[in-house]
Amino acid sequence: MKRIISAIVFLPAFFLIVQYGNATVFFVFLSAILLAALFEFYTLLIQNGQKCMIYAGMILGWFIALAFFINHNQLNPLSIVILLMGLFFIKLFSKQPVNFVVEEISNTLFGVLYVAFLLSYIIFIRKEEAGRQLIFMLFLIIWLGDTLAYYIGTSAGKHLLAPSISPNKSIEGAIGGLLGSIGGALLAHYWFYPSISIANCTILGLVTGIAGQMGDLSESILKRNLNVKDSGFLVPGHGGLLDRLDSILFSAPVFYYIHLYLIKL
Repeated sequence: MKRIISAIVFLPAFFLIVQYGNATVFFVFLSAILLAALFEFYTLLIQNGQKCMIYAGMILGWFIALAFFINHNQLNPLSIVILLMGLFFIKLFSKQPVNFVVEEISNTLFGVLYVAFLLSYIIFIRKEEAGRQLIFMLFLIIWLGDTLAYYIGTSAGKHLLAPSISPNKSIEGAIGGLLGSIGGALLAHYWFYPSISIANCTILGLVTGIAGQMGDLSESILKRNLNVKDSGFLVPGHGGLLDRLDSILFSAPVFYYIHLYLIKL
């Protein structure tokens, strides 16, 4: 029931913001998700006894997203400079002991790169000429891939994909997920994005689907290391927000570059 309620609330809001909101509205929407995901990630680390600078990471992570939104040639590398120097600057003027400074800076930096940097590629996608169609296409690829992977994996999965990382994932489910991802891309072609060819849809669906599954498995590595089943509780019925974004974090950059360099040329 919680899953259904979450979908009823989120999906219409997501559709309305992408379809009718401009790039600024979408940036504000994504900023809220990004900050919540960073807070969830750093909270996981703290609960596991690890050190990080939670609010500094959230601020610097949002600045990374802002750099993507403004998309100035010099601002993206500048954001990395500010990120690295900013973390040291905060520690230099902090009254807290520096016994764990390497751990704090490393964990904070990793959170910004893993969550904020990867997720911000959705901003680049939205700012493309066909940004709305591309956003819907990306999420169709991931959602249909995840759905087919789950149902085929639970009904016909016999060979484990990565038992030491995620014992519930199977090779059959992974193959089904890739078919679902390709199907999502083809559905986008026939439904609302006919200008992209079937061949290119197949490439986008396959490569993006692989990246999405890698993202899912990568988050499973993190959760196994932190000894948690869910990344949090921010999405009722679905576990944590990162559990919903894990596939998107890897697939968004891959989707963007495949579309930019292989398909638009």
